[in-house]
Amino acid sequence: MYFSSIVNLVFLAKCSCKNNINNQNRSMRTPQYLKKGDKVAIAFPARFLEEKKIEAAVNQIQDWGLEVVLADNAFSRFHQFAGEDEHRLKALQKLLDDDSIRAVFCARGGYG
Repeated sequence: MYFSSIVNLVFLAKCSCKNNINNQNRSMRTPQYLKKGDKVAIAFPARFLEEKKIEAAVNQIQDWGLEVVLADNAFSRFHQFAGEDEHRLKALQKLLDDDSIRAVFCARGGYG
């Protein structure tokens, strides 16, 4: 079973844009390719996922040779969401601030 059929993923590259005051001459740094042993994370910024789908996603990513970290709100629920707004925001920001995490996959997407 392909991971993409289990969970919608959006890859958030941890790179930045350099630009001048006039927002001209932008150049984007692209991150290096992921390699076996790299640490990646799964964020839950919108709707919650059932535990069995999270486990399947983690197993698939581990099969790719990557180390997986789950956001703090991975198993949280607030109505249809993976926690309240502030909790989801803090969990995502924590992953983005962690320099040891090479990439963040967002489980689900859309409204939230």
